[in-house]
Amino acid sequence: MQWQSLESRLVDLIHTAMSRSGTNQSGLARVLEVSPSAISDWLRGKRRPEIRYIEPLARLALGP
Repeated sequence: MQWQSLESRLVDLIHTAMSRSGTNQSGLARVLEVSPSAISDWLRGKRRPEIRYIEPLARLALGP
């Protein structure tokens, strides 16, 4: 899989997690215990989330 495809999937995952949990970047940052700028960087492709954040993002995106 190309990184560009994976990156766009991660961005989609983050947006879905925010939407389904009814929160914004700051709220998601609080839930994940990261800085709001980290969420912003992930969304802009400036940085990638560490692997430990993928499962919590997926859980938020999938909902209860």
